Amino acid sequence: RSSVPRGATTPPPSPRVSAVPSTKCSAGYFCPAGTSEDSLDANACRQGYYCVSGTTTETPCPVGKYGATTKLKSSSECTACTEGWYCDTTGLTAPQKKCPKGYYCKSGEETGTDRECPVGQL
Repeated sequence: RSSVPRGATTPPPSPRVSAVPSTKCSAGYFCPAGTSEDSLDANACRQGYYCVSGTTTETPCPVGKYGATTKLKSSSECTACTEGWYCDTTGLTAPQKKCPKGYYCKSGEETGTDRECPVGQL
């Protein structure tokens, strides 16, 4: 038997709070299937990679950039390749290729042979 008088309305039910923890990882971390915020230390993005909020995998820093530190949160946090060097692959942790003799490389260069040195200069 109901305790609400006839003709009266019942209050709306209280919202339910889920007991299931959120699996969305913070930026700088990734949560593969089956993991959660609790395992963040094991899932910190490695050098050469970045992790946006909620991602399940690491994304490599793009060509022309490198990632010298861990827990990068976006591609904009990857560092442009150093002047005099070029970064022609993804996921680098540091510039690895010097610009070849006879060419020069600006910051963020993706290839080493785009800019020839002017005649008489090395």
